[in-house]
Amino acid sequence: MGILDGLENLLERSVRKIFSAGGSKRIKPVEVTNAMRTEMDHRAVTISQERTLVPNVYSIAFSEEDFPQVQQWGRALAEELCDEAIRHASVQGYSLSGPVRVTFVADEAVDRGDMEITSSSEAAEDLEPGQPITYTPNKQVSSPVVQPPAEMTDPGAQVDRTSWRPVVEIEGTRYAINSAAAIIGRSADADITVGDPGMSRRHLEIRVAGDRVSAVDLGSTNGFYVNGQKAGNSVDLHHGDIITAGRTTITFRLAPDTTTQPRR
Repeated sequence: MGILDGLENLLERSVRKIFSAGGSKRIKPVEVTNAMRTEMDHRAVTISQERTLVPNVYSIAFSEEDFPQVQQWGRALAEELCDEAIRHASVQGYSLSGPVRVTFVADEAVDRGDMEITSSSEAAEDLEPGQPITYTPNKQVSSPVVQPPAEMTDPGAQVDRTSWRPVVEIEGTRYAINSAAAIIGRSADADITVGDPGMSRRHLEIRVAGDRVSAVDLGSTNGFYVNGQKAGNSVDLHHGDIITAGRTTITFRLAPDTTTQPRR
């Protein structure tokens, strides 16, 4: 068996990980999204200079107490997570073995407030795009398989990440980050001015370095939070992250230029 075969087999074996959402705290979709991205990053295996392989099949188990909430999200969220997995893989330059599928299941062994993720890598022939959606109302919610772009499953093709641009959304308005850094704060001199007395004049900065985007505190009085967690001086950002500064909610996204508005 060659080294590539060994690495492929390593990914094919499912690995179960527990992600806590804070004990009895109600699980939120953004926490599920972040847990799936973290699982993908942790399972990434570099098999050549041009190719890093990640799982394409994810099963996310919830406690029986939390599962009714998951059923309300339904297959729409499962399919959105498939799209997010493809988007995250594209931005990070990962390769996928085949179409993406996400399934939610109820598991009595999972504690309330926790999620247990099982991920694996399966070839396209094992996941037919046209096969029926599995849906057992009491125990399981599954997405259809979602086919990623061909260049993400073809090791000989290069992934073009230039079509994605970092943007922040504040009060329904999107601002493209078209330079290496953009300052957000109350000051009229900030790149993005926010009229929030709870924010400092120069509160935080969005920095872009290649494919890496981070939020950096500029010595603000109250700091900021990312997805409900107090941030340190600098935090890497991923699509869908929610930044809270003062009373202002800032949503970070990756979007085509055509969907953004130039910074004012």
